Amino acid sequence: MNNIGRCIIVVLIALAAASPVNAQRKVNLQEQVMLPGTALRFDSLLGIVSRQTGARFSLNTRKFPPGRIVRLGSGARSMAKLLAEIRQYTGIYYTILGEHIIFIDNPPPGAKPVLAHPATKITAKVKAPAPLITPWRQQLHTLPPRYPSLAIPTNFDTAINFFMTDTAWALSKKDSTLGRLHTPADSARQLTVTGGWSWHPGGHWKKETDSSQYIPVTVSGKDTATDKTKPPITDKARTTATGKTSALQSWLQEIFASHYQRPASMKGNGSSERRPFAFLLNAGVSADEMNYVNPTLQLGFPFLYGIGSWSSNFSNSSLRWGAGTSVRLPDDWRLHLQGTTGQLKQSWDTMTLVSTMKVQHLKLALIAEKKLGNHFSLQGGLSFNRMLTRYYDFNGQFQALDKSAMEAMSTYFSLPKPPYTLSDNYGSNGNVKTWIGFQLGIFYNMNLPKRK
Repeated sequence: MNNIGRCIIVVLIALAAASPVNAQRKVNLQEQVMLPGTALRFDSLLGIVSRQTGARFSLNTRKFPPGRIVRLGSGARSMAKLLAEIRQYTGIYYTILGEHIIFIDNPPPGAKPVLAHPATKITAKVKAPAPLITPWRQQLHTLPPRYPSLAIPTNFDTAINFFMTDTAWALSKKDSTLGRLHTPADSARQLTVTGGWSWHPGGHWKKETDSSQYIPVTVSGKDTATDKTKPPITDKARTTATGKTSALQSWLQEIFASHYQRPASMKGNGSSERRPFAFLLNAGVSADEMNYVNPTLQLGFPFLYGIGSWSSNFSNSSLRWGAGTSVRLPDDWRLHLQGTTGQLKQSWDTMTLVSTMKVQHLKLALIAEKKLGNHFSLQGGLSFNRMLTRYYDFNGQFQALDKSAMEAMSTYFSLPKPPYTLSDNYGSNGNVKTWIGFQLGIFYNMNLPKRK
């Protein structure tokens, strides 16, 4: 009995001693982590770290997609260095709670950068740290003492808010209203843009004669004294008032505001913005199963452009025209859907009668484009082809010939022939051939003059 009692007492003492240790367990930022490769999915990377260190992770998958590819160097590194590389690559901040690492989109209060090497003792007086700048903000330039202001004509129903030019201001991210301005944390005279801005018709820039004058800013609402004193309406308030955006509207916004915009460098620095409806102008040469040389010009917008080409196989040549559309894919890829048509016409003179052959060639192509640099790109894909051949007499009247007569007539003309056919039908409307072909070409992407 005494032995049993002693055993129970020893077990209780061991549990009591182990409980505080487990309760106080924290993430060891100096623990080494081994990464197997340089390009890993974000969720796979967190799984590898969790298995090696026992740390647990939490993140908002709407803002940080788990399928995003993170490119880090392979090999061993400390947890502190790995978290710093993740923050530098993705712009994600983190906070530590025990053995739990929580990813957040804003820096935690009082957060200090994690040092990848042992900190050195500083005896000199340390200046106050500069305010943190979120990774997606980018400083454009320092404003001169006299600031440009936006003059808005007042011939429409608006409310005007006035902000002092001595206070730095920034344009809100993903906000189509020019008046949605907010003051940054620091009062330095700088203009920051948080994701691109759009120009509104009816406004123009001018120089103020006095730097202490106010800047008029358009704010949606009625032009009343009450509205002038109200702050701009936030996106959250607008969503609550108007209800959720319809699925069709969201799809259209995604298509026209994301997929069909091209970057345009802003004058004065290396930053860029996305312009909707940017012009597309590509010139190049391609080849297919029937025509060996096809100089081609594509002009329009990325979501809708015209196509013009001259096709030749050194025996026959003809002009082709049509239209195309494209969508952007990851990693500098783009997918095109193109439809073109063209007509080949030949005549044969028998000294007494003139016969004419007309060939109508329709092509529907699905093309993948890969950028090879700033200007060149490679396009290639498959196409569905339909070729209609018809014969006409000397008066220009269509001749409804049977199969044997059309085959006999074809010997007098240089008829384009596909390498094979899916179908080859003869009827009262003429000879119709269909087949699946290919198309491969290289194009030069011309950059039209950018907006100043």
